Amino acid sequence: MKGTARILVSDDNRANLVLLIKALTKSGYEVLAAENGQEALDLALAEAPDLVLLDIVLPDRSGIEICRALKDNAHTAPTPVIFVTANTDRNEVVQA
Repeated sequence: MKGTARILVSDDNRANLVLLIKALTKSGYEVLAAENGQEALDLALAEAPDLVLLDIVLPDRSGIEICRALKDNAHTAPTPVIFVTANTDRNEVVQA
């Protein structure tokens, strides 16, 4: 991989988003941030991140829906997705 890895972070909790942005930036990553699912999907399609960190619960579309959309797209399908969530709903965690 050439240059700095680009990580897309999506979380509707502003404090979590800021924390992740600061930690990743400090570690030398380029960070793209989205506060909702549609914004995350749009950024992923436009910016081709190397990794996506997704909250499961987002205000407009769930992280699970966004992950499915990314995996259904030939350009973003290879991009790894990691769910970062405080969600304790067993079914949603298993789905993720």
